[in-house]
Amino acid sequence: MSPHGIGLATVRVSYAQPLPVPSLSPGRGSPNQLIIEPRLFASPPLFNDPTLQSTWAHRAWVATGCTTVLVSLAKSMVAAASSHVWLEPILAGYVGYILADLGSGVYHWGIDNYGNASTPIFGSQIDAFQGHHKWPWTITRRQFANNLHALAKAITFTVLPLDIFCNDASINGFVSVCAGCIMFSQQFHAWAHGTKSKLPPLVGGVTGCRGACVAVTTCCTSQAALQQQLLHSKWSLE
Repeated sequence: MSPHGIGLATVRVSYAQPLPVPSLSPGRGSPNQLIIEPRLFASPPLFNDPTLQSTWAHRAWVATGCTTVLVSLAKSMVAAASSHVWLEPILAGYVGYILADLGSGVYHWGIDNYGNASTPIFGSQIDAFQGHHKWPWTITRRQFANNLHALAKAITFTVLPLDIFCNDASINGFVSVCAGCIMFSQQFHAWAHGTKSKLPPLVGGVTGCRGACVAVTTCCTSQAALQQQLLHSKWSLE
């Protein structure tokens, strides 16, 4: 009890559930007046969230994207066999792999660090990527087609014209490998977040898959650890 007869109460707030967090700021009327401004933490997706499930539309886009990539690869192999020139298409495919790895890393970095949900064109991707760093486990809960359909749609519209009009072995070799790696990059990312015991046997045996994603995983893990500390700590106002 204070000398003026006013009791001082201790308030403890637990963040097990998303609750408003009071923010104290000086009042506009008086420099000594404080105004409590409630702020809300976004809720993480549930483990059985329907937005993590695949739909038939998702599966159709993934199937279409895979088809366009395989057609490009097949045309490259046929053209190489007809011309008896294999080295150039193979080198072109290797360059496609390197550029896909580099390009997806730079794109991921840009989306993570710039813009927000209201950014034109890229807003939904920015919101999803930045949300992923808050709750990185969600990518391991997404079903296969749900995880890949957005990239598969972009690959379909990009590669399909080349499938129709291009017959060059090297170009198709580059496009098929680059587009395939980009389309499946989200799945590689999901595997990088998973434990080895839960990976498919073939993937678990290829340690390079996890090594290729170590930088992204380290970044996500460090941010996730900070988020967990904020969510599970107890704040006291005395």
